[in-house]
Amino acid sequence: MNKVACLLNSPELGGAERSFITQLSLLEDSSRLELFYPMVGSIKASEQLEEFVKSKSNLELKGFQYQESLYRKSRSSKTDLILSLFFLLYQAFLFKIDGFFNFKTIWCNGNKVFYPIVIGALLFRYKGTLLWHLRDYPAEGKVNNLIAWLIDKFSEFEISLIGNSTSVVEAYKEKYKNLKIHRVYNPVEEVPEVLEKTNKGVIGFAGMSAPWKGLHELYLFASLYEDDLIKMGIKEIAVFGKNIYHTKGDHQSYESEVDQLSKKFPSSLIVKKGLVSPDQIFDSIDVMLHLSVKEEPFGRVLLESFAYGVPCISTGLGGSGELMKSFPELIHYSFDYGGLCSKLERLFNDTKAISEVRDRGREEYKSFQSLAKSDLKILELAYLQ
Repeated sequence: MNKVACLLNSPELGGAERSFITQLSLLEDSSRLELFYPMVGSIKASEQLEEFVKSKSNLELKGFQYQESLYRKSRSSKTDLILSLFFLLYQAFLFKIDGFFNFKTIWCNGNKVFYPIVIGALLFRYKGTLLWHLRDYPAEGKVNNLIAWLIDKFSEFEISLIGNSTSVVEAYKEKYKNLKIHRVYNPVEEVPEVLEKTNKGVIGFAGMSAPWKGLHELYLFASLYEDDLIKMGIKEIAVFGKNIYHTKGDHQSYESEVDQLSKKFPSSLIVKKGLVSPDQIFDSIDVMLHLSVKEEPFGRVLLESFAYGVPCISTGLGGSGELMKSFPELIHYSFDYGGLCSKLERLFNDTKAISEVRDRGREEYKSFQSLAKSDLKILELAYLQ
């Protein structure tokens, strides 16, 4: 079958899904593409995911059954090896039954779909092409070494890895020395030239409810520096996002832990906004805070901020540092709340400074958007013709 199976990693619309679907919409020929998402137990595709697919393409979003226990264990470090191996094999057989190994190319948008796909490809002697789109840094432990060895010794298929930043590519080169690894930056939606913005007195934070996103830092900062923020004209700190993972791990109890933290360190400024579109986020804020405490593979919210003419203060860890090279003055060091307050004060009180940062951001957006499209074109010519 001369078709490309494009497998989403989640039934929800997160940054990885936005990026992947946007990339599919930019391909010159989408006639060979078929788009699938994992149905986990009773969880079907979210309304946001379905709407985004419809807005970006003519592709029909189809579901495939994903073994529920395997999916929920995917972010947990407390995993029984034998049981996980059984679930992986079971999922590989489900992929076989669903006919995925009849596709000429299988494009996996993340680890949850790739691991059982590669096991099935080895078991059933798949002879097509696997594209493994890396949405995170290499997992700790021996799993990557085992996969690299199995592919090297037993594969009859072609395989290429796709990293969404130079940082991710370099990290995987250490693990997969014999495989091709391509950098393909994430594009964002096209945003027209931004008109002059008026000061709303609103700081934004956008991210899923997970410890590595640094939401706890925001709550501590807002509580400890509330008086300073109000003096500089801040009326609200808008928090966008929620926990969309449906998996076990450190993030499971994070929302309740942050709620407890907010009772000990309250702030009248913080307002939860939930999941809304990028348009709604960036039209309502003056400055975005990106406070990740771990390396980010890319940092999509930074590029979106640049596109909408919104300055972004970021920790700049991992791939997000590639986006922040032109903004050294906006790099935040974790727990340096005094420094963060000073950065915000400069942006809110110096009209010339914020205007210059916005202009610089638009140029960075155009540059990275161009790189994302040229990276994707190279990938399309190599594997999707």
